[in-house]
Amino acid sequence: MDKKRYQEWTIGMMSVQGVHMWMYEVVKGLARIDAKLVDEDKWVSSVLDWNIQSSEDVDRLSDHLTISGLWVMGAYEFVRTFRQRLKNNKHYQLAIFKDLVEKYEKVRIPLAKLEAPRNFPELSVIARPAIQVGYGICWKVGEGEFITRRELADALIIAISQYRHYGDVLSFFPELKKLEE
Repeated sequence: MDKKRYQEWTIGMMSVQGVHMWMYEVVKGLARIDAKLVDEDKWVSSVLDWNIQSSEDVDRLSDHLTISGLWVMGAYEFVRTFRQRLKNNKHYQLAIFKDLVEKYEKVRIPLAKLEAPRNFPELSVIARPAIQVGYGICWKVGEGEFITRRELADALIIAISQYRHYGDVLSFFPELKKLEE
């Protein structure tokens, strides 16, 4: 497991508890799997430099691809549920999570349903797997459009790390806001 990558999730893990206390556990699970996948992505990227000769390597690559797809589906469900909670509460950061859901839909809908996303009918009905050097598994979702699992995970880390359950708390403490700037 890539420990540095796992640490990138910690602020977000704490932040989501304000929406529902069990969301911490969900994000912790996504974070642990992401950190393992990031570590395995290093091997996957190196596969391009040499030919896979053994059935073990073929199985390893197949497992990585499958787990990456399952991670996207699980993360999508978290993002969709989180966005719904924000929508119900008319939260000021709803737009961030609405955009995030749309980004995930481009991969998740073709992966899970074998159809183009409703919001993006021009995209492919199949998310074709590929490998992007330095980033690992990605999917071709449309003509010339590739989305990496890592890109989706990075966007989720940023969104939940910037989430503020009670709004801009620093606005109540101007002297602290000056320190942050």
